[in-house]
Amino acid sequence: EELFQYQFGLVYSSHFNRWVVDPIVNTAKAQSLPSGEDNANIIEVKTGSPYYSYERVVPSCGDGVVILTKCGDSFILLNQYRHAVKSDELCCSRSYAGPGQSACENAERELKEELGVEPSEPLIPLGVLSPDTGLIDQKVSVFLAQIDAYEMKQGYEGIVNVVQLNEDELRTCIANTRRQIADGETDSRGYSSNANMGTAPSAAEQFVVNDGYTIGAFCLYLIWSSRMIEPGQNME
Repeated sequence: EELFQYQFGLVYSSHFNRWVVDPIVNTAKAQSLPSGEDNANIIEVKTGSPYYSYERVVPSCGDGVVILTKCGDSFILLNQYRHAVKSDELCCSRSYAGPGQSACENAERELKEELGVEPSEPLIPLGVLSPDTGLIDQKVSVFLAQIDAYEMKQGYEGIVNVVQLNEDELRTCIANTRRQIADGETDSRGYSSNANMGTAPSAAEQFVVNDGYTIGAFCLYLIWSSRMIEPGQNME
């Protein structure tokens, strides 16, 4: 570490996350990479180091949960300010793991905290997501929750408001990410700066859902619902 100015091991730790830098052995493939590129691995090969650094984020409390919530036929999404991307984002409720709690207990706690409600039916496990396999050492449990009502907790953890969308509207909001690519910059609700402002957008058209947890949870829901034989039956 002193010879090549590296810092391996635990670099940062908090109650929520740990930042770890692993020493990875340079391989012949790394040696053959083209020169002249701004690539950290290439730079390290040129120094003669037998290692390169690989950064990982490891949740301190273990794996978290994501809750795809339905009230009747509508999905309940939080319109929530996310500091990391500096914008309001439509997203499912989600949480870090709670100490000593099972994934199901963690999901129920988060519903109570963010929507002020308990599920009206047992939570349905939809699957597991690994949100970023290149950076985050985490497998997040995804649940489907059915509720009868909810509380608007405006201001709590950045919540702006709560948005209800049916399945087709949620599909549209996810598809709107393509409009972001085609039209350029959008504001926090997804309005394109180049869009025709003469026509008011529909409820679904005015929002963009590009939160990876939410898209992943919805995909798992679609797989589960396509295999469901009777209402409330869990996927095998």
